[in-house]
Amino acid sequence: MNSSVKNQVQLKIWIRGQIDPDWSEWFSGLRTQHSAEGNSLLFGLVQDQAAFFGCLNRIRDLGVSLIKIEANFKGGLC
Repeated sequence: MNSSVKNQVQLKIWIRGQIDPDWSEWFSGLRTQHSAEGNSLLFGLVQDQAAFFGCLNRIRDLGVSLIKIEANFKGGLC
C-alpha cells in the first residue's frame, strides 16, 4: 500500500442545515447529500488527517452544528 493511500481517511460527517453541493471543493472534495429533515451529509475520501481536521475547522468556521462523525483511517491511527 503506498503512503498516499495509507494516509487517506474515509469520512461521513452529518451536520444541521443544508450545505450547497458547490462547496465540495472547500470541503476537500467531499460530496454532499441532503436529508428529508433538512440536514446534510458530507462524505468521501480525504488525503490525510490534516485534510480531515481542515474539514472540521471549516464546519466550525461556518458555525453549523455537528450531528455525527464517522472516520475510517485507512492506515490506522498510529
